[in-house]
Amino acid sequence: MADTSLLGKVLHPFRIIPQVIQKIKSLLKKEKPVLVNLTPHDVVIRTNGEDIIIPRSGKVARVKEREIHTETIEGVRVTDIYYDKTVNLPEPKDNIYCIVSIVVAYANRDRGDLVFPDGLNAYRDEKGQIEAVPGLRRIVEGPVTKITDLFSQKK
Repeated sequence: MADTSLLGKVLHPFRIIPQVIQKIKSLLKKEKPVLVNLTPHDVVIRTNGEDIIIPRSGKVARVKEREIHTETIEGVRVTDIYYDKTVNLPEPKDNIYCIVSIVVAYANRDRGDLVFPDGLNAYRDEKGQIEAVPGLRRIVEGPVTKITDLFSQKK
């Protein structure tokens, strides 16, 4: 949950300082970035008609899920859940980028080293199964927009 206190608002921009320092260090070292696949399957990235296969590492990062309520709606069980802590996610290291699920990336969106496969634009076979993805995505903080701003008459 976002810190809405005055102090929280003032300090909010400074929470990315560790990521900036990490990036500056990696640029100065000129080391080649490395992708580590923390998903349960190989990731195939199709670029310029060629496939790059990033094999699974054998370690899978996950976000624990907790159930808090279950009800039945028209004969269908609906369970309320929330995501808890992340497991099997290593600490950030210079020039190491971890491929994780979108859930892990979102739960740890303050980390610039987490990327996930671009499943929205995936290449699929005739059965609809994903064959490859065109790239990786990273979750970043977007501009804050109020719903009322979307309907304002200002041009």
